[in-house]
Amino acid sequence: MQSPCGQIQDLSSDDDRDSVVTETDSLSSFIEDVSVLMDPGVHKAGPVGMPGVVFNLLQTTMGVGILSLAASYQYCGAGLGSIIVVFVAIMTYLSVKLMLDTFHMLHTLALPDSSSSLYTMEGLGKHCFGRTGQVAVQIALIGMCCVAMTAFLVPLKAFLKSVGDESPLKHVLTHPNEYLLAVMCLVIFPLTMFRRVSKLWFTSLLGTFFVSTFVAVSIAYDLYYTMDNVTPTCQDLKDDNPNTPAGLPFVTFRFDFKDLLSAVSLISSSYVCQISVFPILKELQVYDGKDKACRKVKKATGWALSAVTFMYIGAAYSGYDVWRGLSEKPSSILACYDIHEPVIAVMYIGLALNLMFAFPLVMFACRSVLLAVVNPSLTTEPPLWLHTTLTLLILTPVLSVALLEDTLSTVMGIGGAFTSPPLTFLIP
Repeated sequence: MQSPCGQIQDLSSDDDRDSVVTETDSLSSFIEDVSVLMDPGVHKAGPVGMPGVVFNLLQTTMGVGILSLAASYQYCGAGLGSIIVVFVAIMTYLSVKLMLDTFHMLHTLALPDSSSSLYTMEGLGKHCFGRTGQVAVQIALIGMCCVAMTAFLVPLKAFLKSVGDESPLKHVLTHPNEYLLAVMCLVIFPLTMFRRVSKLWFTSLLGTFFVSTFVAVSIAYDLYYTMDNVTPTCQDLKDDNPNTPAGLPFVTFRFDFKDLLSAVSLISSSYVCQISVFPILKELQVYDGKDKACRKVKKATGWALSAVTFMYIGAAYSGYDVWRGLSEKPSSILACYDIHEPVIAVMYIGLALNLMFAFPLVMFACRSVLLAVVNPSLTTEPPLWLHTTLTLLILTPVLSVALLEDTLSTVMGIGGAFTSPPLTFLIP
């Protein structure tokens, strides 16, 4: 059997013989890099490129939280909100750097039985703080996953209701909760029962595309309303009075302490990439070595957070500038836009599909952590009864909150206040 190093040498020699690299080859290599990072069980003969690492960190950081960021600007003003976004991005980068530096130091100490356990946040917590540290990280991870899954379901039911109202389904299903329960039974729950969901990496590409499209459309709408002096009407609040932002002042800085805490909670819960750092690091060090892999992840984190920050500020500012005080009232900022416009309709459908497929991925991570708490000695796949029990144990409170709450900013604000700071800042 040929060694990995030999494979790399053979590939290098082939590259020397054929120096022409087409755009199609580059795109195929990029997609393969992303699929390798999303499925740690797959190894390709060669190191993963920097674009693949940046993209993976980009899609794990930029999620549904972007739909609630306009509400954070309503709480503290556009100027102060932008400053907080940049500040949280810097703190997120420093927290990743602290974790990687700790990982490197522990490997330098050559602790016994540390080679595999250090590639998880809970393993790192155990080596640093003992069993207490491990449990603290596990609780934070489970809480963050539950908040994330609830945040998926709240806008999802609004998206489904808006799409369903334009189809014959409106005569059968009349309430958003009915749409959510139907999709939960027919699509989401069956997907959550799969024991391996690593093949769903392509949904990350889909999600990043639609979120990026939302940012572009949001900015375009802001320019349109500003240049043509048009007063928009919030689709989701068409029965309320007032239902337009006419007369609402544009605020640059607001220093109300309670509103400031709400803004920080919303923004910090939108910057959670730490949980994906160690799976990526574990894959990279196979070919790059631990030192080079750590440097590559640090650099990729900087590029990814810079891109996310740019898109966050663009989406938050434009959403707040158009909708002003209405940005915190609907289920999400996207619910304000008119679904009868083709581009908006595509975004509704695309984001709904992405949320449905992203839910099982987060459930898989949450269930794995909960299994480690319930039965830490289990090294094989759990029996079906335990797998099902853990799934229902997680799903019941998540679905219950999603059925009772209709506003994404409430879920992200309250949930983020309790789960994001410990996991993203205090523990690192």
